[in-house]
Amino acid sequence: MNYRINFKIALLTYKTRTTATPSYLSTLLSAKRDTGHHLRSSASTQLLNIPSVRTDFAARAFRVAAPSIWNSLTVLSSPSLSVF
Repeated sequence: MNYRINFKIALLTYKTRTTATPSYLSTLLSAKRDTGHHLRSSASTQLLNIPSVRTDFAARAFRVAAPSIWNSLTVLSSPSLSVF
């Protein structure tokens, strides 16, 4: 059951990142800033910034859950939705 929810959030995050719609969700997602360390393994990744929260209830919000799930994926860049 948890896998379905994570898939739906990951799919919604993919659609939001590729098309920037819906706009109210695209404003909640921000790309992770470059830390100054240039590693070959992290050069092509598209990680998202995970905001810090204090409670477990706040961790369920889309702005926190979506980046957490997105960053845990092994394949972050796919050319189309069917490949994703």
